[in-house]
Amino acid sequence: TLRTAEAVFRNTRDSRIGHLRSRNAQAANEPRIRALTHTDPATVERVLRDDLIAEQSLDNRIDGISFCDESGKFLSSAAADPTLNLSGFEAGISSIVKQALREGESRDATVLVGSRMFDVVATPIMISGQPAGALSFAIEIGGAVAKEFKQLTRSEITFIANGQVVASTIGDPALHAKLAGMFSESLPPSRTLSPRPIELKAEHFLGIAGHLQAPAPNQVLGYLLLFSYEEALADLGAMRRSLLVVGVLGALLSSLIAWLYVRRITEPLRRLRCGAEAVE
Repeated sequence: TLRTAEAVFRNTRDSRIGHLRSRNAQAANEPRIRALTHTDPATVERVLRDDLIAEQSLDNRIDGISFCDESGKFLSSAAADPTLNLSGFEAGISSIVKQALREGESRDATVLVGSRMFDVVATPIMISGQPAGALSFAIEIGGAVAKEFKQLTRSEITFIANGQVVASTIGDPALHAKLAGMFSESLPPSRTLSPRPIELKAEHFLGIAGHLQAPAPNQVLGYLLLFSYEEALADLGAMRRSLLVVGVLGALLSSLIAWLYVRRITEPLRRLRCGAEAVE
């Protein structure tokens, strides 16, 4: 059902962020990372790019890494995708990094970088009880995440940022405006949107919107879940047709039985009439 799909999405995302937090905290405590708080940007870049990015596996992918000093100034960043704008990435995660430095503990949020969404965890590197820098890990919320969710729940999902679709399991771009419009109906984020029917190219769905916490007040990030009840409608139609056939056959059988019964009862009368006609 739609509610089950939503619960699976939330649990999966919580687990994903929890795993990212754990990896981020572990890396932030490594001696080679702690040593970056008093080294040059070129060394920071080499460690982030050649060590942390290169070491990851497909099952433990990190899409972006940043390192900053105690003031929140970024020393270097690296990304698995060379097309990612690192300056834009740093600008997008800046507020969550400064919050982690200010509060002295890890913070996570969903951020928008250009037209791409990321889950980000920032962890301060504490030396002598004071933050000496911060390490940030990011995982993109894109097509791979959407595809994985669909495989788990057999539901469609669309991620939306500032009124634009950034990733979706519904591949037809012509439908994206309609999906974004449905999501906009759930604004403001405090509003509770009940599941509602929606039709996309003659296929029937139940849809519900959810919101993702963004550090920037001008960013509206979220998702739209769609659960198809086309199969249920098909089953209902098949059941109705079956009942109709059974009803017609039942009526015909009842008529036949009644005719045979009446014929049997009236058989003696027919014989008498035939006998009387013969005597005359």
